[in-house]
Amino acid sequence: MWNGTLRKAILHSELGNPAAVRIGAIVHTAMFDAYNAVERRYESIHIQQDAPKDASARAALIQAAYATLSAYFPKQAAKLDAQRTRSLAQLAGAEKNTAIERGLDWGATVAREILAWRARDGFDQSYPSFTGGNAHGQWRSTTSPASSMAAQNMGFTASFALTNPTQLEFAAPRGLGTAEWQSDYDEVKRFGAKDGSARSADQTAMAFFWNGYATIDWCEAAEQIARGTRTTPAQNVRIFALLNIALADAAIVTFNAKRRFGADPAIVTWRPETAIPLAEEDGNAATQSDPNWRPLIATPNHPEYPASHPATHGAGAELLRLAFGDNHAFALHPQFATPLPTPPGLQPRSFTSLTAAEREGNEARIYGGMHYRSSVDVSAAMGHAIARHVFDGVAKPK
Repeated sequence: MWNGTLRKAILHSELGNPAAVRIGAIVHTAMFDAYNAVERRYESIHIQQDAPKDASARAALIQAAYATLSAYFPKQAAKLDAQRTRSLAQLAGAEKNTAIERGLDWGATVAREILAWRARDGFDQSYPSFTGGNAHGQWRSTTSPASSMAAQNMGFTASFALTNPTQLEFAAPRGLGTAEWQSDYDEVKRFGAKDGSARSADQTAMAFFWNGYATIDWCEAAEQIARGTRTTPAQNVRIFALLNIALADAAIVTFNAKRRFGADPAIVTWRPETAIPLAEEDGNAATQSDPNWRPLIATPNHPEYPASHPATHGAGAELLRLAFGDNHAFALHPQFATPLPTPPGLQPRSFTSLTAAEREGNEARIYGGMHYRSSVDVSAAMGHAIARHVFDGVAKPK
């Protein structure tokens, strides 16, 4: 229930995808530590002390979710208050009033400590402006006039499960003179163009559909799969915490690498929007420039490599594969927050496996004209590695 409340809160906010995954991890960490401290089935994520004796685990979870969401979405107070009232009404008569009160007090304590912990994670600090460089292949701002890299603070944010943001970083792919670059270039030029593209109508819909929030997509998938597999409440609260931590750490690793690699003139980080009009500068005679080429979807103002959505898709899909297995039927619905235009006529998309959904989400970044194939593949593999690290090392069974 509160995972759905988180998805709705993100949907009605003005957050970008990187900020959303961080909040998702914070909220679900608080929910897990509040609930788990009552039952102690798993190792804690952050809070080590035990809950008060006879506290209600469900009440603790409700209050932890409510308090953390209220801290990040104060404009949605009325909706969150109503959700808390509905949730507590379901406990009335099922648990003792004293247990509920102890659970609420404990959940509030956990929320305060988790919020204080992440308030020091570096996300809210200011960092020097970065607009890229002018070397061939180097990222340069895609706005006019040039503006500082978007969401670079995520790259300076402390990770949740990793020791540091370079721990599971992969090496940058391809060089401008390689056949791989030519293949990357030709594919996105052909399929990612706003006008005159070789995309099918379904591929165009796919590009727009997956241009939203990774947290919303993978949490929606997890909800449906959890219902179908009938996992226990204790298992669910752990799985959702691990899922959101994997998504957040994938974003942190990605943006840390974007900032460092984007500053290195020897690494190819420019976007197709820059590369295709300036192909005569790449030193590869096989790539033909098109000064009028534009991507289907507006390019985010940060370096192309690593690719953010594919890294989080990789982390989300792999974490859920580890938790549930791959082959499950589920449907995702088109959901876009305020800053993103909602393309008309988008329909839900159905899948029979997590791998199929991940593959489609990654292909969408090429069809949208934002990423190259090799970047997508390497970034998704990086997400897989992060998910495995989180699943094996966080909130382990006792």
